[in-house]
Amino acid sequence: MAFYNFPPNPSVNDVYVVGTRTYTWTGYAWQIQTNITSSNPLTAGSLVASTSTNSTSTTTGALTVTGGAGIGGDMYVGGVIYSGGQEVLTNASITGAVVSITAGTGTAVSTSTGIVTVWSTASLQLVTDRGNTTDNLIRITNTTASTGTDTGALTVAGGVGIAGDLVVGGGIAIGDSFTDSYTAPAITVGVPVNLDAFPANMYRTAKYVVQIVDEGYIPNFLHSAELLVTHDNNGASTLGYIVQYGIVTNFNELGTWDSIYTGGNIVLQFTPNYSPANMLIRMVRTVLTK
Repeated sequence: MAFYNFPPNPSVNDVYVVGTRTYTWTGYAWQIQTNITSSNPLTAGSLVASTSTNSTSTTTGALTVTGGAGIGGDMYVGGVIYSGGQEVLTNASITGAVVSITAGTGTAVSTSTGIVTVWSTASLQLVTDRGNTTDNLIRITNTTASTGTDTGALTVAGGVGIAGDLVVGGGIAIGDSFTDSYTAPAITVGVPVNLDAFPANMYRTAKYVVQIVDEGYIPNFLHSAELLVTHDNNGASTLGYIVQYGIVTNFNELGTWDSIYTGGNIVLQFTPNYSPANMLIRMVRTVLTK
């Protein structure tokens, strides 16, 4: 049995619903409404559905509408809103829903409405402030050459500690010295060969460790030695001086050395003392600044 708790002080055309019955206040009585159709629409100041049946689909609840519904004003919903079978996220229906977007340290957001873009503004300083160790491989692909302690793809203001091997593809500058290595093309004729050159206006003295092997003979011809080269810095008349020492051979010395000043450079020259079959010369050079 339904209870008819009509609201007090109604206005004309107010509507009250009990169960399946709808009543309209005429100004002096609640009149039951029947045959509500498009040609006989319900007109009311307010419509109250007193049943508390919850809605679990488009066909259940205290009020169901088969077609669409147009609402000219605001709509307040005390429970969860669904659209197309999916829950509409609101602060009321989702605990801890996002109510604002704030950029943290090292990040930025483009806007708080519409399409939001989040990106990183972190510098290397910010990253290393959070931790400066990693077990990942670090590869620097920048190819800037180094011409001093403050140039190159990687510069370090302090010292560097390396627990393993160090492999360098170019020369190494240490203080007032510069060390490099060189392999000459195969030599097969007994004529003078220019092996190395360094600018006389930058460097005064060079030390070479030389390995000469003629692989065209079995056993190979061997000639290893150290060379010391310097010059007197006398302008166009500069003279180069050279001495060979620490000689190790198995078939005598394989050639002679000379130090020549030409084009502003001191040139190291080697002349085989026979016609080589397949002579290979490798050197490590260290030069000292003037």
